[in-house]
Amino acid sequence: MKMQINIPTPCHEDWQQMTHVEKGRFCGSCQKTVYDFTHSSDAEIIAKLKTSTDACGRFQHSQLQRELYVPEKKSPLWLAAASGVLGFMIIGGNESYSQVKQGEVIQTDIQPQIDIRGKIAITQTPVVSGKVVDSSGVALPGVNIYLKDDIQRQTTSDLNGNFIIDAQFSELLRFSFIGFDEKELSASDVISQKTITLTERYYTVGIIVSAKKPNIFKRAYYKVRNWFR
Repeated sequence: MKMQINIPTPCHEDWQQMTHVEKGRFCGSCQKTVYDFTHSSDAEIIAKLKTSTDACGRFQHSQLQRELYVPEKKSPLWLAAASGVLGFMIIGGNESYSQVKQGEVIQTDIQPQIDIRGKIAITQTPVVSGKVVDSSGVALPGVNIYLKDDIQRQTTSDLNGNFIIDAQFSELLRFSFIGFDEKELSASDVISQKTITLTERYYTVGIIVSAKKPNIFKRAYYKVRNWFR
């Protein structure tokens, strides 16, 4: 699951007037603790929300409506290399700073920090996965799978017919493959079914004037299917 933080209904109570408590303030209006996350890392926010699903929090704009990210632990070798690069940058920075004339004023614009407070709403995008097969149960590689209302979000089944795509439960997924009838299912139905069966489309037999060599997915499918016949 992917996770991001939203505040649908921001709280308009005065933060400075709230009672100080551990890790935040106590709001007399809603009788709840409002946690101060303005200086918390993504990992700290995730850890807190795992233990409190109905929490109120204070956030910076930059912390909202984006995916929370927890960095992987780095090996000691990587840390040693990073320390060497950082040391080199510090030395270079000091040399540059020493070139500033004595008495010269350096101005840095500081943007005022605006915080947002309110009940936390977590948006989670389910990861939909499954397998596409034909009526004989043979895996279909190269099936195009996309969202009906957002064709930019799409994927293709692998050589074993497996696929993974991000979609909300109510969104509709379409399965398209040359020579088969297109199928449309909701993401929730795909999750419950797991295996999606496509029906082969039959055409009138006639003289072939010209034909292109099937793509790699088609060739792989026919090769596997012939094993079962």
